[in-house]
Amino acid sequence: TFTKDKELICRHAQCDLHTTTDVVLRPELNAKCSVPFSTGVSPKCCASDFTLSEIKSLCGKMDASGSIDGTPEEYVYGGTADWRTDLYQYSCPDIPTHKESIELIKSFDGKFTPELKSADVEMPYEGTY
Repeated sequence: TFTKDKELICRHAQCDLHTTTDVVLRPELNAKCSVPFSTGVSPKCCASDFTLSEIKSLCGKMDASGSIDGTPEEYVYGGTADWRTDLYQYSCPDIPTHKESIELIKSFDGKFTPELKSADVEMPYEGTY
């Protein structure tokens, strides 16, 4: 998907940052979400809400969330399904750019076909090209 400054990054979906990163734990970034987390409110944080630099400051995590009625920490680190793992949640995995993912796959002599999905935000994004 793409960032606010139109950089390509690797995500499962355009608007999954609230369940796949620690964005809601960072007040200055949570405030930029399409729908910021607050107790009782379901957040929606899209890649296009943030610049590449802001996304690179986030820590990736397993796709999961706890109750919206709890604290930001309970929301971010709660709800992981039993068949998934949180083993790496404290190591702050990086969010790769599309270019970085291509370089990594090529470094292992891998082949791949990127999956492109429809945008979750109104298109054309910020005007026409």
